[in-house]
Amino acid sequence: MKLTVQVCVGITIASLVSLGALAPAHATEPVLVNGIDLSVNAQNGALPQSVDTRAKTVVSAESHTLGLGVGLPGEVVETTAVPLTGEAAAHFNGVGMPLLTTSLDGAKLTTFGTANGSQSLISIGFNAAPTQYDFPLIIPSDATVTLSEDGGAAITSATGTTIGTVAPAWAYDAAGVAVPTHFELVGTVLRQIVDHSDTSLSYPITADPRVSWEWWGVAVKLTHSETVDVASNFQPAYAATAFCLYVPVPIANVACVFAINLRLWTWQKPIKDAAAQAGRCAQLNAPYIGGVIAWNVTNEKC
Repeated sequence: MKLTVQVCVGITIASLVSLGALAPAHATEPVLVNGIDLSVNAQNGALPQSVDTRAKTVVSAESHTLGLGVGLPGEVVETTAVPLTGEAAAHFNGVGMPLLTTSLDGAKLTTFGTANGSQSLISIGFNAAPTQYDFPLIIPSDATVTLSEDGGAAITSATGTTIGTVAPAWAYDAAGVAVPTHFELVGTVLRQIVDHSDTSLSYPITADPRVSWEWWGVAVKLTHSETVDVASNFQPAYAATAFCLYVPVPIANVACVFAINLRLWTWQKPIKDAAAQAGRCAQLNAPYIGGVIAWNVTNEKC
């Protein structure tokens, strides 16, 4: 089974100053919920020299004289790409491999390069994930940022010249339904609000779960990529989404959620060990006897 984006949001920042022939910068791709596109002129897909994993910033190398860039919320995790479909895919302009991925309480952001610079997107995995995402803008010290009437934002130089723009915010759930979203400005921090509280929103999970019935009980094995995702987002709600949706009815989804809330922290080592080892996967074991106290997770061969 494979956990995928459920709500997608995008932000696009475009430089309006000609810097000469530019090539697509290798920016990060979105991990669906929120994103920023920083456009500058690029050359032949050259990797920009401005990805700072410590500062969590992406600045197009060619735009350094302008100082245009963006900071990403969350903690840096293993860089991964997330497949995009439907409306989210139609809004994606990324080129090449992802540059930087961060994780924030059940949401994941990835940044890609584009023909003009970079694009970042956030993937929201479940309804308990944050509704607010802050993107510190990297702009010249004498420049200003203002919100636009169309829902985007403009970056203006000290002389009054518009040197960059931010496209209006967008967000879609897995079914392609628009999700209410807008920008707020706090100093030079662009804050995107994503209202995904509507219980009718679709949080899709694409899956080919491997569930096996054993003489002692039922085993649900994640793929390695899913194991990595759970290890990176180690909290009950995320783990329940990964494991419990595919637990057979006789075992009961409700019992699975209860078990995870009760036992998850004792399963941290096998999950993280499996995530760190090639060809290894986390497996949830639910014995027929002993109740949820007897449930456990083991590090198995995929």
